[in-house]
Amino acid sequence: MAHPTVAKIDENNIVSNIIVLDELETDLLTLQKAEDIAGSGTYKLIKYYDKKPSVFSIYVPAIDKFSSPKPYESWTLNYSTAEWEPPIAYPEGYDESIPTHVWIEDEEQWFQWDSENKTIIV
Repeated sequence: MAHPTVAKIDENNIVSNIIVLDELETDLLTLQKAEDIAGSGTYKLIKYYDKKPSVFSIYVPAIDKFSSPKPYESWTLNYSTAEWEPPIAYPEGYDESIPTHVWIEDEEQWFQWDSENKTIIV
């Protein structure tokens, strides 16, 4: 069985700590144990079906979900989906599992990626 896991969230809803506990307790006792370990603050119990956050993930209370950490400074968080969106739409046919394009933050645009030669095609 998975260990109970709790995210400590700062005033900007950014995850500042992840606490993994040994024992499964009631939700309230789990949150109290996390506070005993990491100090006072706001805590969110991470359920088994939640997207697993890491430090710097964002908690979106309106939909009770975690985002991944912000990938690039120019990207914005969609508060309806808890997903980061680039300022320029993903290229047609973009698939994260098969990288055909890469985001270059300095240029704020997508470039084609040659995965065989590991180079950017300009």
